[in-house]
Amino acid sequence: MDRIRSSLLPIWLAAATWPAASALASEPGTVTALQPPAWLYRQQVLNPLRPGLQLQGGDEIRTGDGARVEIRLAGGGRLRLGTRTTLILRSASAALTGPRSVFEITLKAGTLRLNSSAAGPEPREYLLYTADLRLRTAEADLVLRQHNGESTLCLIEGKTGLENTLTKQDLTLATPLTLFRQPRLRPPLPARPATSRELAELVAATELRPGRGILTADGRWAAHVLSARYLKEITEEQQLLWNQGYPVAKNRLYLKTGTWYRLSVNHFLSRADAQAFTERIRALPFVQAPWVSKMQE
Repeated sequence: MDRIRSSLLPIWLAAATWPAASALASEPGTVTALQPPAWLYRQQVLNPLRPGLQLQGGDEIRTGDGARVEIRLAGGGRLRLGTRTTLILRSASAALTGPRSVFEITLKAGTLRLNSSAAGPEPREYLLYTADLRLRTAEADLVLRQHNGESTLCLIEGKTGLENTLTKQDLTLATPLTLFRQPRLRPPLPARPATSRELAELVAATELRPGRGILTADGRWAAHVLSARYLKEITEEQQLLWNQGYPVAKNRLYLKTGTWYRLSVNHFLSRADAQAFTERIRALPFVQAPWVSKMQE
């Protein structure tokens, strides 16, 4: 079987709106792995997220139930997203604040883990926003959650500045394994050590889960949804899976019986990951007997 080529629609981003002192900097990073369903919202178009995608300033990423996303940051480090997470990425040069570029992340809902590095090829500072908080850090490993109006921060290691955007009160966290909670429209709770149970739960919320449908740019397994003799017979099904956050591709096959068209999701990390996807979509009415195979060169 020939390698199944993606038919992802090209999507382009118009320039984001910035304050007068800011200008666009380099791209935020690259999607290295994900567990669908996940979407990219760019230039008012919503498409499935896919591994290997270069992100741009202004991109909004959304994840569905059970989803995970991992991003390699251009400035060094990693950004990971958990289930039911929505965030917006923006990057701008910090002409008035120093030589580092500033990378902004607005967490609207869900959980993220930022592991930043000051020793990357393009050192950056990171501004992270929730409903009530603004964090600023250059080198830290932290988990940030926005849920039911409450912002939760767990500083695993490193250092971060922290400001309440309503009261303008600020503090600095530099003690490893510190937990900070900011209820919505209420005074913050005192920072305290995170318990082992709290730390484990927050870290696990963004970790990729092997055998649960992981996609990577160099994954060599494919899950095939269905085949048909005519392209029009699978177009509607492709759109349905597309809308549900799965980067499904159309592939044309030339067989002895004639030309066939196949819907597949490519680049699963392992057979188990591809098989997990087929089990997840088996309940869809048009899915009858999905199957898994190794992708060929």
